Amino acid sequence: MKLKKLMLRLFVIFIFAYLFYRLYNTWGDLTSYNFELNYWFLALAVLTFLFFYLLEGIGYYIYVKLVHGKVPFMKILKARYVSDMGRYIPGKVWTYLGRIYLLKNYDITKTQILTSSMLEMAIMALGSILVFAISLLFWDLKIGVWIYVIFLLIPLILLFVHPKILNFFLHLVQKLTKKELIKIRTKYSQLLWTIPFYLFYWLIYGLGSYLIIRSLTEISFTKIPIIIGIFSISWLIGFVSFIAPGGLGVREGLLTLFLIFLMPEPIAIIAVLTSRIILTAIEGLYALISLKF
Repeated sequence: MKLKKLMLRLFVIFIFAYLFYRLYNTWGDLTSYNFELNYWFLALAVLTFLFFYLLEGIGYYIYVKLVHGKVPFMKILKARYVSDMGRYIPGKVWTYLGRIYLLKNYDITKTQILTSSMLEMAIMALGSILVFAISLLFWDLKIGVWIYVIFLLIPLILLFVHPKILNFFLHLVQKLTKKELIKIRTKYSQLLWTIPFYLFYWLIYGLGSYLIIRSLTEISFTKIPIIIGIFSISWLIGFVSFIAPGGLGVREGLLTLFLIFLMPEPIAIIAVLTSRIILTAIEGLYALISLKF
Protein backbone atom coordinates (compact mmCIF):
# COMPACT_ATOMS: atom_id res chain seq x y z
CA MET A 1 0.00 0.00 0.00
CA LYS A 2 2.85 2.38 0.84
CA LEU A 3 4.53 1.55 -2.49
CA LYS A 4 1.27 2.28 -4.32
CA LYS A 5 0.90 5.68 -2.64
CA LEU A 6 4.51 6.49 -3.47
CA MET A 7 3.99 5.57 -7.12
CA LEU A 8 0.86 7.72 -7.33
CA ARG A 9 2.69 10.71 -5.88
CA LEU A 10 5.62 10.20 -8.23
CA PHE A 11 3.22 10.04 -11.18
CA VAL A 12 1.60 13.36 -10.27
CA ILE A 13 5.01 14.93 -9.71
CA PHE A 14 6.21 13.60 -13.07
CA ILE A 15 3.23 15.05 -14.98
CA PHE A 16 3.62 18.51 -13.49
CA ALA A 17 7.42 18.39 -13.77
CA TYR A 18 7.08 17.54 -17.46
CA LEU A 19 4.61 20.37 -18.04
CA PHE A 20 6.95 22.86 -16.36
CA TYR A 21 9.86 21.43 -18.37
CA ARG A 22 7.96 21.95 -21.63
CA LEU A 23 6.92 25.43 -20.52
CA TYR A 24 10.55 26.31 -19.77
CA ASN A 25 11.74 25.01 -23.15
CA THR A 26 9.04 26.80 -25.15
CA TRP A 27 8.91 30.03 -23.15
CA GLY A 28 10.88 31.88 -25.81
CA ASP A 29 8.16 31.08 -28.37
CA LEU A 30 5.76 33.39 -26.52
CA THR A 31 7.45 36.44 -28.05
CA SER A 32 6.10 35.33 -31.43
CA TYR A 33 2.49 35.27 -30.22
CA ASN A 34 0.01 37.74 -28.82
CA PHE A 35 0.57 36.82 -25.18
CA GLU A 36 -0.59 39.38 -22.62
CA LEU A 37 -2.60 38.91 -19.45
CA ASN A 38 -6.05 40.48 -19.71
CA TYR A 39 -7.32 41.05 -16.17
CA TRP A 40 -10.90 41.67 -17.28
CA PHE A 41 -11.24 38.26 -18.91
CA LEU A 42 -9.47 36.65 -15.95
CA ALA A 43 -11.94 38.29 -13.55
CA LEU A 44 -14.85 37.07 -15.71
CA ALA A 45 -13.37 33.57 -15.61
CA VAL A 46 -13.24 33.64 -11.79
CA LEU A 47 -16.86 34.86 -11.59
CA THR A 48 -17.95 32.15 -14.02
CA PHE A 49 -16.26 29.44 -11.97
CA LEU A 50 -17.80 30.81 -8.78
CA PHE A 51 -21.21 30.34 -10.43
CA PHE A 52 -20.11 26.90 -11.68
CA TYR A 53 -19.40 25.71 -8.14
CA LEU A 54 -22.73 27.09 -6.95
CA LEU A 55 -24.35 24.89 -9.61
CA GLU A 56 -22.39 21.94 -8.23
CA GLY A 57 -23.99 22.38 -4.83
CA ILE A 58 -27.46 22.89 -6.31
CA GLY A 59 -27.01 19.71 -8.35
CA TYR A 60 -26.36 17.65 -5.24
CA TYR A 61 -29.34 19.28 -3.52
CA ILE A 62 -31.55 18.12 -6.42
CA TYR A 63 -30.51 14.49 -6.00
CA VAL A 64 -30.86 14.54 -2.22
CA LYS A 65 -34.44 15.68 -2.75
CA LEU A 66 -35.02 13.00 -5.40
CA VAL A 67 -34.16 10.29 -2.86
CA HIS A 68 -36.49 12.02 -0.34
CA GLY A 69 -33.76 13.15 2.02
CA LYS A 70 -34.93 15.85 4.42
CA VAL A 71 -31.95 18.11 4.89
CA PRO A 72 -31.82 21.95 4.91
CA PHE A 73 -30.44 23.45 1.71
CA MET A 74 -27.42 25.09 3.36
CA LYS A 75 -26.49 21.85 5.15
CA ILE A 76 -26.53 19.99 1.84
CA LEU A 77 -24.21 22.61 0.36
CA LYS A 78 -21.89 22.22 3.34
CA ALA A 79 -21.79 18.44 2.94
CA ARG A 80 -21.11 18.80 -0.80
CA TYR A 81 -18.34 21.37 -0.61
CA VAL A 82 -16.51 20.13 2.48
CA SER A 83 -16.61 16.47 1.42
CA ASP A 84 -15.23 17.44 -1.99
CA MET A 85 -11.87 18.06 -0.35
CA GLY A 86 -11.69 14.29 0.09
CA ARG A 87 -11.09 13.95 -3.66
CA TYR A 88 -7.48 14.95 -3.11
CA ILE A 89 -6.88 12.06 -0.70
CA PRO A 90 -5.88 8.77 -2.41
CA GLY A 91 -8.88 6.47 -2.66
CA LYS A 92 -12.36 7.20 -3.97
CA VAL A 93 -14.31 6.73 -0.73
CA TRP A 94 -13.41 9.80 1.31
CA THR A 95 -15.87 12.11 -0.42
CA TYR A 96 -18.77 9.77 0.33
CA LEU A 97 -17.64 9.05 3.88
CA GLY A 98 -17.45 12.79 4.42
CA ARG A 99 -21.02 13.29 3.25
CA ILE A 100 -22.25 10.49 5.51
CA TYR A 101 -20.49 12.07 8.50
CA LEU A 102 -21.69 15.62 7.79
CA LEU A 103 -25.32 14.54 7.25
CA LYS A 104 -25.57 11.97 10.03
CA ASN A 105 -27.69 14.24 12.25
CA TYR A 106 -30.39 14.82 9.63
CA ASP A 107 -33.33 12.87 8.27
CA ILE A 108 -31.41 10.99 5.59
CA THR A 109 -30.03 7.47 5.65
CA LYS A 110 -26.61 6.26 4.50
CA THR A 111 -28.32 4.50 1.61
CA GLN A 112 -30.01 7.73 0.53
CA ILE A 113 -26.70 9.60 0.73
CA LEU A 114 -24.91 7.00 -1.38
CA THR A 115 -27.80 6.82 -3.85
CA SER A 116 -27.92 10.60 -4.31
CA SER A 117 -24.14 10.72 -4.74
CA MET A 118 -24.12 7.90 -7.27
CA LEU A 119 -26.93 9.45 -9.28
CA GLU A 120 -25.17 12.81 -9.26
CA MET A 121 -21.91 11.30 -10.57
CA ALA A 122 -23.69 9.13 -13.15
CA ILE A 123 -25.69 11.98 -14.71
CA MET A 124 -22.72 14.32 -14.47
CA ALA A 125 -20.52 11.80 -16.32
CA LEU A 126 -23.13 11.07 -18.99
CA GLY A 127 -23.63 14.80 -19.48
CA SER A 128 -19.89 15.30 -20.07
CA ILE A 129 -19.86 12.50 -22.67
CA LEU A 130 -22.83 14.02 -24.48
CA VAL A 131 -21.31 17.51 -24.44
CA PHE A 132 -18.01 16.19 -25.79
CA ALA A 133 -19.80 14.25 -28.54
CA ILE A 134 -21.74 17.33 -29.63
CA SER A 135 -18.54 19.42 -29.57
CA LEU A 136 -17.01 17.13 -32.21
CA LEU A 137 -19.35 18.74 -34.73
CA PHE A 138 -17.32 21.95 -34.36
CA TRP A 139 -13.90 20.36 -34.84
CA ASP A 140 -12.14 20.70 -38.19
CA LEU A 141 -12.61 17.01 -38.86
CA LYS A 142 -14.12 14.97 -41.63
CA ILE A 143 -16.72 13.45 -39.37
CA GLY A 144 -18.72 11.69 -42.08
CA VAL A 145 -20.53 8.70 -40.64
CA TRP A 146 -19.43 9.68 -37.13
CA ILE A 147 -22.13 12.33 -37.04
CA TYR A 148 -24.67 9.51 -36.89
CA VAL A 149 -22.73 7.88 -34.07
CA ILE A 150 -22.77 11.16 -32.16
CA PHE A 151 -26.53 11.53 -32.38
CA LEU A 152 -26.98 7.85 -31.59
CA LEU A 153 -25.39 8.61 -28.23
CA ILE A 154 -28.33 10.82 -27.26
CA PRO A 155 -30.98 8.04 -27.09
CA LEU A 156 -28.38 5.66 -25.61
CA ILE A 157 -27.64 8.08 -22.78
CA LEU A 158 -31.35 8.66 -22.21
CA LEU A 159 -31.75 4.89 -22.03
CA PHE A 160 -28.77 4.39 -19.74
CA VAL A 161 -30.18 6.68 -17.04
CA HIS A 162 -33.23 4.46 -16.67
CA PRO A 163 -33.30 3.12 -13.08
CA LYS A 164 -33.55 -0.48 -14.28
CA ILE A 165 -30.39 -0.11 -16.37
CA LEU A 166 -28.51 1.59 -13.54
CA ASN A 167 -29.65 -1.09 -11.09
CA PHE A 168 -28.47 -3.78 -13.51
CA PHE A 169 -24.94 -2.41 -13.43
CA LEU A 170 -25.13 -2.01 -9.66
CA HIS A 171 -26.08 -5.68 -9.43
CA LEU A 172 -22.99 -6.63 -11.45
CA VAL A 173 -20.81 -4.59 -9.10
CA GLN A 174 -22.50 -6.31 -6.16
CA LYS A 175 -21.56 -9.71 -7.54
CA LEU A 176 -17.95 -8.67 -8.13
CA THR A 177 -17.43 -7.03 -4.76
CA LYS A 178 -19.71 -9.40 -2.83
CA LYS A 179 -21.16 -6.44 -0.98
CA GLU A 180 -24.72 -5.29 -0.54
CA LEU A 181 -25.20 -2.17 -2.61
CA ILE A 182 -27.88 0.45 -2.97
CA LYS A 183 -30.86 0.16 -5.26
CA ILE A 184 -32.17 3.15 -7.19
CA ARG A 185 -35.88 3.75 -6.72
CA THR A 186 -36.06 7.23 -8.24
CA LYS A 187 -38.54 7.63 -11.11
CA TYR A 188 -37.16 7.66 -14.65
CA SER A 189 -38.97 10.91 -15.47
CA GLN A 190 -37.32 12.60 -12.49
CA LEU A 191 -33.85 11.58 -13.67
CA LEU A 192 -34.47 12.72 -17.24
CA TRP A 193 -35.14 16.35 -16.36
CA THR A 194 -31.82 16.57 -14.51
CA ILE A 195 -29.86 15.94 -17.75
CA PRO A 196 -30.42 19.49 -19.14
CA PHE A 197 -29.17 20.84 -15.81
CA TYR A 198 -25.83 19.10 -16.28
CA LEU A 199 -25.60 20.12 -19.92
CA PHE A 200 -25.84 23.70 -18.65
CA TYR A 201 -23.36 22.83 -15.89
CA TRP A 202 -20.73 21.73 -18.43
CA LEU A 203 -21.44 24.71 -20.64
CA ILE A 204 -20.61 27.06 -17.75
CA TYR A 205 -17.48 25.05 -16.94
CA GLY A 206 -16.30 25.28 -20.54
CA LEU A 207 -17.15 28.97 -20.76
CA GLY A 208 -15.03 29.69 -17.69
CA SER A 209 -12.19 27.70 -19.24
CA TYR A 210 -12.49 29.67 -22.47
CA LEU A 211 -12.30 32.94 -20.53
CA ILE A 212 -9.07 31.80 -18.85
CA ILE A 213 -7.55 31.10 -22.26
CA ARG A 214 -8.90 34.39 -23.60
CA SER A 215 -7.23 36.21 -20.70
CA LEU A 216 -3.88 34.91 -22.00
CA THR A 217 -4.21 35.19 -25.77
CA GLU A 218 -6.55 36.01 -28.64
CA ILE A 219 -8.82 33.08 -29.48
CA SER A 220 -12.01 33.13 -31.52
CA PHE A 221 -15.32 32.69 -29.68
CA THR A 222 -16.16 30.07 -32.34
CA LYS A 223 -13.77 27.76 -30.46
CA ILE A 224 -15.97 27.82 -27.34
CA PRO A 225 -17.87 24.59 -28.21
CA ILE A 226 -14.57 22.76 -28.76
CA ILE A 227 -13.13 24.03 -25.48
CA ILE A 228 -16.31 23.02 -23.62
CA GLY A 229 -15.98 19.50 -25.03
CA ILE A 230 -12.26 19.26 -24.25
CA PHE A 231 -12.58 20.37 -20.64
CA SER A 232 -15.67 18.27 -19.92
CA ILE A 233 -14.21 14.99 -21.22
CA SER A 234 -10.83 15.66 -19.57
CA TRP A 235 -12.63 16.16 -16.26
CA LEU A 236 -14.40 12.82 -16.69
CA ILE A 237 -11.25 10.88 -17.57
CA GLY A 238 -9.45 12.45 -14.64
CA PHE A 239 -12.34 11.60 -12.32
CA VAL A 240 -12.58 7.92 -13.26
CA SER A 241 -8.80 7.54 -13.23
CA PHE A 242 -7.46 5.63 -10.25
CA ILE A 243 -3.96 6.89 -10.95
CA ALA A 244 -4.18 10.16 -9.06
CA PRO A 245 -6.56 11.71 -6.49
CA GLY A 246 -8.91 14.32 -7.89
CA GLY A 247 -7.61 13.62 -11.40
CA LEU A 248 -4.51 15.60 -10.42
CA GLY A 249 -2.02 15.49 -13.25
CA VAL A 250 -4.17 13.27 -15.47
CA ARG A 251 -6.56 16.09 -16.30
CA GLU A 252 -3.76 18.59 -16.89
CA GLY A 253 -1.88 16.22 -19.19
CA LEU A 254 -4.96 15.49 -21.30
CA LEU A 255 -5.96 19.13 -21.51
CA THR A 256 -2.51 20.11 -22.73
CA LEU A 257 -2.58 17.39 -25.40
CA PHE A 258 -5.93 18.66 -26.65
CA LEU A 259 -5.25 22.38 -26.42
CA ILE A 260 -1.98 22.38 -28.38
CA PHE A 261 -4.13 21.80 -31.47
CA LEU A 262 -5.79 25.17 -30.83
CA MET A 263 -2.93 27.34 -29.52
CA PRO A 264 0.83 27.43 -28.92
CA GLU A 265 2.07 24.87 -26.40
CA PRO A 266 3.32 27.32 -23.74
CA ILE A 267 -0.02 29.17 -23.71
CA ALA A 268 -1.87 25.85 -23.45
CA ILE A 269 0.26 24.83 -20.45
CA ILE A 270 -0.18 28.20 -18.72
CA ALA A 271 -3.95 28.04 -19.30
CA VAL A 272 -4.19 24.53 -17.87
CA LEU A 273 -2.13 25.34 -14.79
CA THR A 274 -4.02 28.61 -14.23
CA SER A 275 -7.31 26.73 -14.48
CA ARG A 276 -6.20 24.19 -11.86
CA ILE A 277 -5.04 26.92 -9.46
CA ILE A 278 -8.25 28.94 -9.78
CA LEU A 279 -10.55 25.92 -9.48
CA THR A 280 -8.69 24.55 -6.44
CA ALA A 281 -8.77 27.97 -4.78
CA ILE A 282 -12.52 28.30 -5.37
CA GLU A 283 -13.11 24.76 -4.08
CA GLY A 284 -11.27 25.66 -0.90
CA LEU A 285 -13.13 28.97 -0.61
CA TYR A 286 -16.53 27.28 -0.88
CA ALA A 287 -15.49 24.64 1.66
CA LEU A 288 -14.31 27.29 4.15
CA ILE A 289 -17.42 29.42 3.75
CA SER A 290 -19.74 26.42 4.06
CA LEU A 291 -18.16 25.50 7.40
CA LYS A 292 -20.05 28.50 8.78
CA PHE A 293 -23.41 26.96 7.89
